[in-house]
Amino acid sequence: MKVNILRSISFIFALSLSSTSVAAENTSAPKTNAVSQTSSTFRFGISAGLGHYQNPINYKDDLKIPVYPKIFWTNNKNFYFDNFEMGYLLASFDNSIIEAVGKFNIDGLYHLDSSKGFIPPLVISPHPNEPEFIAPEEPNLSYMGGIRYTQLLNNDKELITAGIYTDVSGQHNGQQFEFSWTHKWIDRRFKLASEIMLRYKSYDLLNYYYGDPLQGDQVSSQFRIDMGYQLDANWLLVANFSREYLSDAIRSSEIVDDDYLDTYFVGVTWKW
Repeated sequence: MKVNILRSISFIFALSLSSTSVAAENTSAPKTNAVSQTSSTFRFGISAGLGHYQNPINYKDDLKIPVYPKIFWTNNKNFYFDNFEMGYLLASFDNSIIEAVGKFNIDGLYHLDSSKGFIPPLVISPHPNEPEFIAPEEPNLSYMGGIRYTQLLNNDKELITAGIYTDVSGQHNGQQFEFSWTHKWIDRRFKLASEIMLRYKSYDLLNYYYGDPLQGDQVSSQFRIDMGYQLDANWLLVANFSREYLSDAIRSSEIVDDDYLDTYFVGVTWKW
């Protein structure tokens, strides 16, 4: 499968949002009581190392991308751009914020890598009394927009976030809800963060990327751990690992064989 350059660049940047170390870079963490000293902040970084991104689609290759870029910009007031995620501050309180957020849907990224083969859009069921399974036919990337609430706890060492998003790109008109808890341990040079997330996806979204019909619950769960060690002002050693347990609905798809997905990255990050 040939993928044009723009889609490939979008894929790598969007993938880097979930693959580089959160422990090493906390640029998106809310600072509700911070006072801006500059009009804007720009940060650029590159992570290089050993990266593996498991693909649930059974006719697609797993992803092995050794380099992840990161571009971050904020006006230090109410807007930020983090690769292809964007956020706008709607309300700020003592220990919490409410943002309007836009970001890529991860399911669309699974369809952009090189393919192992071809699967027809229609797979005939061997059981005539069961409905025919219709596989997705080259689905497009989709962009989600919505509202996210973040609560800071325990002197900013813990974050609870809840977000609800809908398709704003006109691809599937589906919705997604996320709830997560993050805990951070920060020493002078060493940073560690762990995250537990529950993610609900509507059938409109799931059918578009995984076929129809699907059966079962629509909630996936994920555990993630990030580590970073500061070498100097610009260089960090980074590592992360995550495991996502797929929902029953995704696992019921005839193009999915996995029960869970593993992602990891070990390498070095240079930031400017």
